[in-house]
Amino acid sequence: MPRKPGVYYDVPNGEYHRGLIEVADKNGVKVKPLSSTGAKVLVKESPADYLWSLQNRVEKKAFDLGSAAHELILEGGLMTVEVYQFDSWRTKEARAARDECYAAGGVPMLKHELDVAYKMADAVKAHKLASALLTEGRPEVSALVWDEEYQVYFQVRFDWLRSDGLIVDLKTARDANPREFNRSIAALSYHLQASLYLRAADLLGLQPPGYGWIVVQNEAPYHVAVIEYSEIDRTYGDLLMHTALRKYADGIHQGHWPAYDGIYTSELPKYAEHEAEGLSNE
Repeated sequence: MPRKPGVYYDVPNGEYHRGLIEVADKNGVKVKPLSSTGAKVLVKESPADYLWSLQNRVEKKAFDLGSAAHELILEGGLMTVEVYQFDSWRTKEARAARDECYAAGGVPMLKHELDVAYKMADAVKAHKLASALLTEGRPEVSALVWDEEYQVYFQVRFDWLRSDGLIVDLKTARDANPREFNRSIAALSYHLQASLYLRAADLLGLQPPGYGWIVVQNEAPYHVAVIEYSEIDRTYGDLLMHTALRKYADGIHQGHWPAYDGIYTSELPKYAEHEAEGLSNE
């Protein structure tokens, strides 16, 4: 039976990423309910890139440490991670085992890589505020949302959803310094994701009091920071969110996923303008 809009617990990660329901555009091209990952591609790249990404999933080794840390911190143990005793992934045998694990929906890791994930988990447990946020609530909560304004489905997966509606998102980073994380928010469109998740919670009647990140460093000394999503930043996140929903809705209802149609006008970045002005004065 097809899922209806609502909150779902215990949906496996792989099942979520395959799409909570089947969706097709006007021409019958199969896509998925819009997710935060897809929203970022729509905004920062193009609808054509979004469609390509659905049909050409790429496994990135850089995400594996974060996946392991998520499982240890949020779920208290390894769920999809498979540990291998190779010294590295350089041998043919190691690469074959790694690829087989990916194909089965797992996360392959070497023992020394996993040791880092355990240290990250210990750091979060030792952080008074971060650990307090995670003492109550449920991990990896999926939700399917019908957006009446855009007439489309979208889906989200809350890292941690508290009973009071507070949404907690766990992020790993090379530097947990809040100033540095602010740059990561902009570069990786975390504010777009936060706004989409808050919209989901609002439309589902969860009445979230807020949204915050727990940031844990993925290298020594494994600092941890708790950062609240500000109302000012939400105004910009909402702009990107609505742009993503609009582009997705256009693709669904028109059956057209364009790349860069039309003629564009060049616009040099400011540093190039300053460079030209400086060189002209030499």
